Amino acid sequence: MTQIKIITPPDIIYDRARTMVLIHVSEPTKIDIQKILNNSDVDYSIYVYDINTLEHTDWLFSVHRMCDVCIVELDFLPPAMKCLESYFISYPNTFYLSKGENPFYSKISNNKIYQIEEMKHIIGAHGKVQ
Repeated sequence: MTQIKIITPPDIIYDRARTMVLIHVSEPTKIDIQKILNNSDVDYSIYVYDINTLEHTDWLFSVHRMCDVCIVELDFLPPAMKCLESYFISYPNTFYLSKGENPFYSKISNNKIYQIEEMKHIIGAHGKVQ
């Protein structure tokens, strides 16, 4: 049976499960991720950051660097965090959703996704993200 742990600031769990951080993702996106995980046999530790201030940003930076996969929904970032968008998407483990088009972001990262279903092969896969 698959084991999924949900972790919020300031906690960190060190285990052998795959790790994912969700940064300000919407409820529909969370539901889509859950559907993918329901059909997976991979254990996950999922870090969730949905704080509307810059509180616990040290935790967020640490978790972001250690996680296998990061999903950030740019359209739902609060104004205080907008300055961090390009930082997050500059990492190869970060996949971002946005209805807007930013020509500079496509030069920083090719990891823009339009729906979570595109992540099915990454989230549900065994082992580390390539």
